[in-house]
Amino acid sequence: MQKKQGTKRLGKMPRSRILEQNLSILGNRESAQRAKRTFSQRLSYYITEAASEPRFALLHAMCFGGWVLLNSSSIGGLQPLDPFPFPFLTFILSVEAIFLSLAILMSQSLENRQADERAKLDLQINLLAEREATKILELLRAICRKHGMPEADDPELLDLLRPTRPDHVLDDLEKIPPHEGEGSK
Repeated sequence: MQKKQGTKRLGKMPRSRILEQNLSILGNRESAQRAKRTFSQRLSYYITEAASEPRFALLHAMCFGGWVLLNSSSIGGLQPLDPFPFPFLTFILSVEAIFLSLAILMSQSLENRQADERAKLDLQINLLAEREATKILELLRAICRKHGMPEADDPELLDLLRPTRPDHVLDDLEKIPPHEGEGSK
């Protein structure tokens, strides 16, 4: 990687020092959150990750196919351990499905909590950015007024200078009917 003052190059796109700082902060935060996970959360994460791999499906197909083949007929005079309709195989698959479902639900619950935290952070940053933008518009309007520019009384500018009340926006959003297929309250 080629370094420039205040930026790092990734391919042809330079990244600012501030972006690098933000990525580092977020990476450290993610690492700290991973370190706080309980044993069961880590286990469910690893099970879910392993189960989502194609080799997991292939391994299951081979194992269950082999089980069915070995138990479909007597090989070398041995009686099948689990003859058709394979009740023991059904039991194993049922137990595996239960534990795999629990691991997936635990992983999804953790991911939902993290998504909620990120959404709250996004909301706070967006509210701050909106307030900063409004303050900048107020300053620009003051400059325009001082210089006698007609843009100081632009109706769109005056509309943007009105404060945004998140509670009012949420109230208005709740009045909008859900889209078809999303259900209703």
